[in-house]
Amino acid sequence: MNALQRLMTNFEQVAKEYALTPKEREVAKCLVDVGSHTGKVSDFVPRFVEMGAHPLAALMGIHATYPAAKKFAQEKVGAGQKN
Repeated sequence: MNALQRLMTNFEQVAKEYALTPKEREVAKCLVDVGSHTGKVSDFVPRFVEMGAHPLAALMGIHATYPAAKKFAQEKVGAGQKN
């Protein structure tokens, strides 16, 4: 299981292992939340830019993680959990 999958399934533990700061936790949580977003994934770019990311890097990162985050969100719904 890669770090992104672990982050989605056990956010608190991975955040602790990587000693994420509150700002880093916020960024990581946004990457997980993008999977349950019903609009365009590019809607998340302003949030990442506000947190200090370059706009293009934010867009690329979101698009790279979106498929895994979307699958995770669908599995949560399929398992009867709320997003």
